Amino acid sequence: MAPSDETEQLQNPNPNPNNEDGLSQVAHVTYDTTSYNRAEKANLKRKLETELNLVRACRARLESESKSLADAMKKCKQILRNLLKQRTAWIFKEPVDTVKLGLHDYRDIVKQPMDLGTVRARLYSGQYSGPLDFASDVRLTFDNALTYNPSGHVVHEAARRMLKQFETAFSRAHKAYVRARARAVPARRVVRIPLKGKKREMSVLEKQRLVEEVMGLPAEELEAVVGFLRRRNPDLGESDDIEIDVDAMDDETLWELDRIVRLASEKVNREEVVDVVGVEEEKEETAAAAAAEVVGRGKSTSESSSSCSSGSSSESDSDTGSSSC
Repeated sequence: MAPSDETEQLQNPNPNPNNEDGLSQVAHVTYDTTSYNRAEKANLKRKLETELNLVRACRARLESESKSLADAMKKCKQILRNLLKQRTAWIFKEPVDTVKLGLHDYRDIVKQPMDLGTVRARLYSGQYSGPLDFASDVRLTFDNALTYNPSGHVVHEAARRMLKQFETAFSRAHKAYVRARARAVPARRVVRIPLKGKKREMSVLEKQRLVEEVMGLPAEELEAVVGFLRRRNPDLGESDDIEIDVDAMDDETLWELDRIVRLASEKVNREEVVDVVGVEEEKEETAAAAAAEVVGRGKSTSESSSSCSSGSSSESDSDTGSSSC
């Protein structure tokens, strides 16, 4: 719709094409608000602000996930560098030269050859979509060597040692990557409830904070949230896929949900504190018990030495002379 003198333009508040959101300012969305009253204009503005915040949150999650992937691939490079520094790494650096080595049956036994040199080339050229693809090729390299060479052979034993070293290092790196991705892309649970109620309207920032707090709750505490939402809206049924659409909830529901989430968060925090205190107390008790055991051993040794000394003194006074313990 073409803008006119009476048309109010609502656009991205930051018109800079290279703004912090990284959004391309190719065109603006224009709304004809000449027939809107003050409340309708305010509602439209809030809706657009909410959508913009959702886009920003989505972009932040994508950036976080992208960074996690980049960090994971960087760790893969470090793992590969450490493997190539091993004394027997030269065996696996290049493709097996079956002609030079006279391995005429190699291709009959090894269906998919792989080597660390090829892995390195793929890794540094960005051909792997993630850490698991990288790990698959590294494992294939060593599995081929284990398959073709019998147990006890120098190549078989070198492959076994290097594969074990790789699995240990990669397991730590991949677990860190999985945890980072879980933080970047939280699970979604949803509910849609008609607008009604008379309590103070919750601001966009308050709604965003509420959603973030819900996403941060552990599964056992989410059950209370889901139960509350089902009581407010019986049409939800028993589905596990529940979406929280805060823009479709009335203010009374939002504030009650906020109260439930806060109580759940406080409970989780208390349990974490108790767990930490319990661990520290257990450490202190263990240390005290160890110290008491050491003191007890020292006391026992001292008493034994004293007894031996007394015995030596007594025997030295006798006609048979002195003796030691």
